[in-house]
Amino acid sequence: MLNIQLDPETEARLVEILAREKTTSDELIKRLVQERWLSLKPRQTIVERRGGHPEHLLEDAPPDLSERANRKKAMSNYEEILHQAQTLTSDEQKLLLKDLATLVSQGEPSQEAQNTTESPRLNLNRWRGFLPKRVDALKFQLKLRQEWDAE
Repeated sequence: MLNIQLDPETEARLVEILAREKTTSDELIKRLVQERWLSLKPRQTIVERRGGHPEHLLEDAPPDLSERANRKKAMSNYEEILHQAQTLTSDEQKLLLKDLATLVSQGEPSQEAQNTTESPRLNLNRWRGFLPKRVDALKFQLKLRQEWDAE
């Protein structure tokens, strides 16, 4: 139990606060102490409030990935792949989508899809970088970059 001696002016203010907030002095003091205590603690960063950094997100990323030029290059690689997919015919896009869905869900393309990937316009088997198992997206992209740099 806490006994406090207040001057008349402070006591009058306390009575007014208690009347307006319709609470007891114990509850008011508890709330004020809690608010003051929280204000003394360092504020959480946005990352901390959102639960921290995702695990394994940048595990294998190059250390200079945060540099603008490198981010720009990574996005241009993505845009290049997207452009290549957009230049396919509707049937080829459906086939590619089917292969990608199979790759993600089962880890390997179906035999039917492998047999029908031959196209007079584009041979999808030439697309290297597709691995026979589930892979991390960043690792996949880095593998594609290595293959493109080798050519």
